[in-house]
Amino acid sequence: MVFPRCPECAPLGPDLTHLEIRHLSSHVLSLRAIFEASPSLHTLTIYKLGRRFVQEPGFRSIVANSLHTLNVTIGYDENDHERKFFSGETCGCPLTYLVTPNLINLAVKLRFGFFCLSKHFRKLPKLEKLKISGLNLDRRDVRWIQKLSTLTHIELVRTDHTGLWDNYKAGSSSDPWRNLTSVTMSSLCGRAEMVKAICRSYTQSPRTITFNIVGRKQEDLEELQSELPNAVFNFIAPETDPFICHDIPHTDYEDIDLWSEGSEDDSSDAETNP
Repeated sequence: MVFPRCPECAPLGPDLTHLEIRHLSSHVLSLRAIFEASPSLHTLTIYKLGRRFVQEPGFRSIVANSLHTLNVTIGYDENDHERKFFSGETCGCPLTYLVTPNLINLAVKLRFGFFCLSKHFRKLPKLEKLKISGLNLDRRDVRWIQKLSTLTHIELVRTDHTGLWDNYKAGSSSDPWRNLTSVTMSSLCGRAEMVKAICRSYTQSPRTITFNIVGRKQEDLEELQSELPNAVFNFIAPETDPFICHDIPHTDYEDIDLWSEGSEDDSSDAETNP
């Protein structure tokens, strides 16, 4: 189901498994209403998480056991008040209330401003695919990502990921990338650190790792290939980037990088265009 704005107006129900919302108010009650009405929701896409920040009196988690895929675009960090909520300890964003123990795919896009992954998402013990766009990863985010022990795919679009690879503790018996099989990135910042981390991980757990590189010079790619001879490389032109969704029917909404999961019940979901 594709719905333009508030979830309260959408015909939610216990059999709904896939929901796309063009614009969701940053009110915790809006997000809570979705999962209370649709406890079987499997995939949720929010193309614009709006600018209303209201904390719910008395913390009460939104438990979404059925959710496997979450795609969200974070928007509107226009003043200090909103910046405080999006990156501060007392964030009123509804994502901080969300408990998703069975989440497998997570895509987060930041239009501009500040956003801290580790403060907005709790433990994700089953997360396999992480896609982030437009974020600057701080130390808290790096530690949070490296603790995702089930991670197999990571996509870093317009994201400075230098510290992500360099923060690995030498001599540690735990390899944060031991299950990683696919890396997609649009920047080679921190390439030296990444190569060291991948080589170390490959030595401990031999496997094939696929790199999808978006819009780089051929000489850069050839050098990376020589540094990682056991990897598989796919070179992607920006205008043909297959990881960007271009099928949103209305131009008022920016594209979000999506994880999507095909399932037998996809065809059973009704679709309502705005």
